[in-house]
Amino acid sequence: MKEFTHYLKKKKYVLLFLGVLFVFGVVVGVMIGLSNMGVLESQALYFQENINEISYQYILLHFFFLALSLFTSYFGIGLPILLTLFFYEGMSFGFVFALFTSTFHIGGFLFAMLFLLITKGVYLVLFILFFFHSFEIARKRIGDFIYKTNSCSSLQNHAKAGILLIFFTFLFDIVLSLFGTPLISLFQFLIK
Repeated sequence: MKEFTHYLKKKKYVLLFLGVLFVFGVVVGVMIGLSNMGVLESQALYFQENINEISYQYILLHFFFLALSLFTSYFGIGLPILLTLFFYEGMSFGFVFALFTSTFHIGGFLFAMLFLLITKGVYLVLFILFFFHSFEIARKRIGDFIYKTNSCSSLQNHAKAGILLIFFTFLFDIVLSLFGTPLISLFQFLIK
């Protein structure tokens, strides 16, 4: 645990930047959700009525974007892809909060918190760790290009860690696709 906190302290500015980007995404998502409330209220009611039939299958989407980002980090262009995805995740958080809170009030707020914790909580932690490794890969590759050095061994370690994080994301997505609907259905009483 001590090593993990030391690791996070070394990455505090990157973590701060990701936090600001995420909060900005949440604010934009809330604004979009509230401005389209008349149209989206029917979607929230449809979700409420069909909660047991909705599946949470993010496996291919997450795998595609994370693998693409890891590969393109070697060329320095993976980071903008990851930053865009992180902003989008923040926007979807804000949108879901606005949608459920304005439709179902306090119960909707509690449901949105639990829904997002179940469907996105672990993924965001893995995503942040993945971003750290992709950031290091891009930083070292750019340094190799500028200073004509070779940091292959550390790049291999970061690539292995990135692949391991993709694997953990894949496992989380499998668990979510199997148990997400029953778990979220337990909290359906909040939006009745």
